Amino acid sequence: MSAIAEATVFETFALEPFGVELKADLSRPLSPGEQAELVRLVDHHGIVIARGQPALSLDRHRALCAPLGRIETYDLEYVALDDNVLNRDRMAHHSDFAYAHTPYKYLSLLAIDLVEGESTTTFANGALAYQRLSPEQRRKLAALTTTACSADHRARNIGYDLMEGVPAAVRAAVIYHHRTAHPVLYVNEAQHGRFNELGRAESDALFTELFAILYAPDAILTHHWRPGDLLIFDNWSLQHGRPSLDSATRRHIQRVSVTDVGGGDMLPGFLDPDAMGSSSSS
Repeated sequence: MSAIAEATVFETFALEPFGVELKADLSRPLSPGEQAELVRLVDHHGIVIARGQPALSLDRHRALCAPLGRIETYDLEYVALDDNVLNRDRMAHHSDFAYAHTPYKYLSLLAIDLVEGESTTTFANGALAYQRLSPEQRRKLAALTTTACSADHRARNIGYDLMEGVPAAVRAAVIYHHRTAHPVLYVNEAQHGRFNELGRAESDALFTELFAILYAPDAILTHHWRPGDLLIFDNWSLQHGRPSLDSATRRHIQRVSVTDVGGGDMLPGFLDPDAMGSSSSS
C-alpha cells in the first residue's frame, strides 16, 4: 500500500490491484468538497475502504453515501451469519441485482461486530478486466449481449439453458459507467448464463476465456475484515464474493445501497419485508 500522488482532500493510500484506503473520521458531516472527493474516489478506484469507523450509525452511514445517489431504505439493512437471507453460505462473484432492469449502483458495508481474521470479501473489477482484453476480444464483445438471471449464488450453477420463472435481464456485455463513461466488462460467474448471439459451445468457451481474465489471482482484491471497517464500492464496475463462513463466530455488517429506483420496483415482490425485518434485528 502506497500513498497516492494525486491531489485529494483526504489522506489516501492505493491498494493492489485496485481500490483506495482513506484515512478520515467519516462519522462527522462532510463538507461539499469532501463529498465530491468521496464520489470521485469511488468512481475512479472502484472501492474506498476506511477502517476504524465504529461510530457510524445507520442514519449517518446513509447520509455519507447520499452524494453517490438515491439511498434505498426499503432494503436489507444488516447482514448476519443466520439472517435467513445470505447466512453462512459461500458466494460466487456477482453484482447485486445484476438480473434486474435497474441494478444497484453502489453498495456500502460497515463491520459492526465481527472477529478480525474470520472473514474476507473478494472483489473483481470489470473495468480493469476490460483494460486487459485484447483488441480482438473488445471488437467481439462490442456486438454481444448477455442474459443475467437470479441463480444460486453459492457457485456457478447457471448455464446456457436459462432457468424459467426467475428474474432476468438482457444487456450489453460491455457497459459504460454512468458518470465516468469508462467501459466495464459486465459478466460474472454467478449470474450470467449465455451470450445471446452465440451458440452454446462458443458462448461457454467465451465465458471461460473472460473469467480467466476477470478472476486471475493478480486481479482480485481481498479484504480481510476488522471491526469498524467501512467499504463503499461501485456495484456496476465491481463484483464481490466470499468463501464459506462456517467457521465464523460473529459477523454483523450494516448495509447501505444506492439505486435509481426502489427494490420493490426493480423486482416487485422480491424483497421480503419479513426476511429484512429478521436480518435487521440480528
